[in-house]
Amino acid sequence: MPGPGNPQQFNRYSYVCNSPLMRIDPDGHLDIIALIAGFSDQYTDNMTLGLHSATNVDVAERMRSTNSTEYTIGRVVADIAALVGGGSEAIGGGSLAAASVAGGVGCMVATAGACVPVGAGVAVGGAVVGGAMVMHGTAVVVSKRRGRQSDGVAAVIHCRRNGRVSQVSDGGAVMSGQSSGIPPHFLVIVPGYMGSTLRDRNTGQTVWVDFSSAPVNPLRWDDWIAGLIQSMNWPNDAIEATGILNDVVVVLPWAKQEQYGRLFVALEQMGYRADPARHAERERNVHAFPYDWRQDNRISARQLAEAIERWRDYHPGAQAWIIAHSNGGLVARWYIEKLGGKDRVGRLILMGSPWDGTPKIMRMLFGGIDTLFRRGLNPISIRERTRDLIRTFPSAYQLIPAQGKFLRDTDDQPVNPFADRRWLADPRHHALLEDGLRFNQELGNTLSVDTLCFFGRRRPTTTGGVVQARAGALWSDIDWLTTDAGDGAIPEYSAVNPNAQGRFPFVAAHGDIYVAPPVLEFLRWELIDRYDMGAPKAALTTDRLAVVFEPAQEVVATAEPFGVWATIERNAEQPDPISGATVRVEMRWRQPLPGNPPGQAPASLPASLPKSTLTEVRPGRYEGQLIAPDAPGYYQLRASVWAGDERVALEELVVVE
Repeated sequence: MPGPGNPQQFNRYSYVCNSPLMRIDPDGHLDIIALIAGFSDQYTDNMTLGLHSATNVDVAERMRSTNSTEYTIGRVVADIAALVGGGSEAIGGGSLAAASVAGGVGCMVATAGACVPVGAGVAVGGAVVGGAMVMHGTAVVVSKRRGRQSDGVAAVIHCRRNGRVSQVSDGGAVMSGQSSGIPPHFLVIVPGYMGSTLRDRNTGQTVWVDFSSAPVNPLRWDDWIAGLIQSMNWPNDAIEATGILNDVVVVLPWAKQEQYGRLFVALEQMGYRADPARHAERERNVHAFPYDWRQDNRISARQLAEAIERWRDYHPGAQAWIIAHSNGGLVARWYIEKLGGKDRVGRLILMGSPWDGTPKIMRMLFGGIDTLFRRGLNPISIRERTRDLIRTFPSAYQLIPAQGKFLRDTDDQPVNPFADRRWLADPRHHALLEDGLRFNQELGNTLSVDTLCFFGRRRPTTTGGVVQARAGALWSDIDWLTTDAGDGAIPEYSAVNPNAQGRFPFVAAHGDIYVAPPVLEFLRWELIDRYDMGAPKAALTTDRLAVVFEPAQEVVATAEPFGVWATIERNAEQPDPISGATVRVEMRWRQPLPGNPPGQAPASLPASLPKSTLTEVRPGRYEGQLIAPDAPGYYQLRASVWAGDERVALEELVVVE
């Protein structure tokens, strides 16, 4: 069976999806190991909302990388087992699955994550039964449906194609054996600030950032940080961008940044040819654009123009569709608006990308970085040293808000950081500041191509500050204001371009919005499914449930207790806290800290990591405590939330050292 994710193919007389010229008879060979791995992975998804055991993750990741048919069959069998085994719960409304055949296209859907681990929904006779979505750190239950809204019930109607049933070609897609209406395109991924690896072309050594080069001996950490800062100073013509960063990177107060590679894995699973390990550059229809994020964004935009011209030769007749994160949106927009890119680009999808900068960059330009990778690596002077480093980057000044009045003095009068330069002691930086303002004024918020803004909200975000300074003296301090009107780095108003054709909120963080499952589900809709289903975009989503989950501390000491909390509300004109929910949290190993031996989890990692069920301390707020393991590292906190018949899974990063 070439596509077990398509229920129609379970009909032995229609295994070619009524298109024998497009399909071939399977060869009959079966990889039993892959089948078992697929069953195990999906069974764990179904039972624990994606909280895999270490064994399942290791096997499943290997199987996913091959996208084998047997692995997909294993996942489908696990879905069927979950449906049959959970019959009583399904009757009670907690989990329900159905197969709907319309117009010759089969579709299997499920609610509350019972049969589909990411997203859920059931359509029975056109009615929406229920569902939930999963995301990183936070969750929003949304509704996707055609026609009228269901009566207050949120769900997702989505033809889930497990594995690689969809195959996106150079110019379009073949969906379930049928030619689709997807416009000819190829994807270009433009990462955000600090999101590209940088290498010294003279030595061949990776400068940003090679964790394996961090010394194990703590006495040498200061020298390693000093060397990193020295080599990162701008200008340095020996530095070049070599790839998209694929490590977890913690740079506070900026962001905790997830691996961009997870986005490429998701696109491969959607049917794109995104994996450079499996496809030659000419064969890929997803291309990564790494760039030196320190430099003037105009330079990066010119380099993007050159790259897209080269890729267009690989895809005759196709337009570029750009997915840009954070600062990558400024690069893409400058290319489109100032360098003729509007004739080459069909769509622009912005993820947490500002049109009017962010106060967070001003916070780092003024006060530096609090935590670079981990606290143990940071000398006493880390803030001053990183502040002086960032002040050499032309791109940093281009991220200072030029429209919003985000600074005020102690008399509540607005302060313009471009006009009042007393915060910059070194006059050599004044030219960079002036050019940053000029860049913002020239770019503005103009959009010449179809543009969608995916933006995060409900995360503690620096949105303003009060300047402390005596008359005629340098600024002595800024008292920063934090609200939840943003994704942790970019305020909502700046992430939502007023000229965008679509503006879609997600309760997500800046550093992982591009891999949050609900975002990926909606991204798939915008890239592929909307051209099959034809539903109007404006009727696709509606907030129903908002869940926020966070650790009380982002960096904790080994064996130290630390708090975790979650809030659960129904979205309405007035927030409606939800009581009686169940929130269970457990820790999961991610990767070693810089300065620790690279590779797998350390031997000191316990077989069972801490878990906790949170207690409701007041309506809608749940709190609990975990004890950090003895083994230092980056850990993932995974939370499972049950609120009535709705279930969501969330995750956050925490540094243990």
